[in-house]
Amino acid sequence: SLVYFTLWPDKQYFFNHNGNCYIAFRQVGDIAVALGDPVGPLEEIAATISEFTTMCHDNGWHPAFYQVLPDHLPLYRQIGLKALHIGDEAIVYLPNFNLAGKAFKNLRNTVNRFRREGFHSIYYEAPLDSHFINRLRSVSDDWLRHQGGEEKAFSLGWFDTEMLRHTPV
Repeated sequence: SLVYFTLWPDKQYFFNHNGNCYIAFRQVGDIAVALGDPVGPLEEIAATISEFTTMCHDNGWHPAFYQVLPDHLPLYRQIGLKALHIGDEAIVYLPNFNLAGKAFKNLRNTVNRFRREGFHSIYYEAPLDSHFINRLRSVSDDWLRHQGGEEKAFSLGWFDTEMLRHTPV
């Protein structure tokens, strides 16, 4: 799910020696933060991690990998990196999903409360017109003010008018 964000303009790219595997990263000070695991053939992942780490050390940077898959943790440990579990990404197969059962009681109660309070969702197909984009901008700006922060960018994206215009919302 991160590959989409590796293509955003805030990233730099490191390609392995074969040119068939890449790491998207952002350099901040003396740290090169890679977004996810390398993208490419499975048999190239280990070498690409090693080559990226060497490139970082050659430039005086400390490599860091953000939001990697657990499948590759042994590869990162082999080069001396440590893992810090921050959270999990939920992947939901929607055709079979329902809120029945004890496990979903809290979520079911929240959904029912939202419905009672009049909340609902609407799907808007692209392309989106300028008036709608401006309405979205207003909501985004209000949310950022309320959060007291700024756009998160790196792995979450940001408000980009042209990107949104061509994306379902």
